Amino acid sequence: MDSSRRPGWWRVWVILALPVVLLFSLTISLGVYLVFQAKGDQSVLSTTLPALVVYVIILNHAILFALVLWFMRLDGLKRFDIGATSGNGIAIEVAIGLTSGAVIFLAQRYMFEPLIDILRADANTYRVAPASSPLGTSILPSLIAGVLAGGLVEEVLFRGYALRRLTERMSIWVAVPVMLLFFAVLHIGLGIVGIAIAAINGLLLTLLFLWRGSLIAPILAHASVNAIILLL
Repeated sequence: MDSSRRPGWWRVWVILALPVVLLFSLTISLGVYLVFQAKGDQSVLSTTLPALVVYVIILNHAILFALVLWFMRLDGLKRFDIGATSGNGIAIEVAIGLTSGAVIFLAQRYMFEPLIDILRADANTYRVAPASSPLGTSILPSLIAGVLAGGLVEEVLFRGYALRRLTERMSIWVAVPVMLLFFAVLHIGLGIVGIAIAAINGLLLTLLFLWRGSLIAPILAHASVNAIILLL
């Protein structure tokens, strides 16, 4: 079948829009449940909810991962169609992925964040996923959320499936910004600066994916950036 005539074009837009919608829906539902359990005491939204957000992220991404696998089956896509292959050699992709992750982290910490701070005239007030954030409350769930949910699921979803489907009907020059927009908005919980950092990192991960033609390097790069942020 001609890929440009592949049915289910709506599925790519569901995959792009659903992550942030589902995340907000799950978070709000959890908040309502906690308030109900606390017999209307809304203080639980500031005392209990933040520590549970990491589990919401894990659940959110697990649902998304199952959905994208289902959509791939409906679309007749195999894992190699979205770049889930090590055609260049697994060792090479692992080395490039881990090295790229370290480079992206250093660029983020010592170039992008300070530059954004300067532009905002707000220096030394922002860091992605600081210790006081929900992702800093419990290291193991946070690592699962950052490494597996962030690194694996988001790369398969955005760089693998969504970008692959978008380029069936638009040029790569249009498809990449569209994909990056939705990817960046998913990080709205980190604020406007977090969205900007996600967009920049997303572009670097996309360039890595297009260069390697494989998801292995971007997955490892994305996962390692998140892991370094959480562990430092």
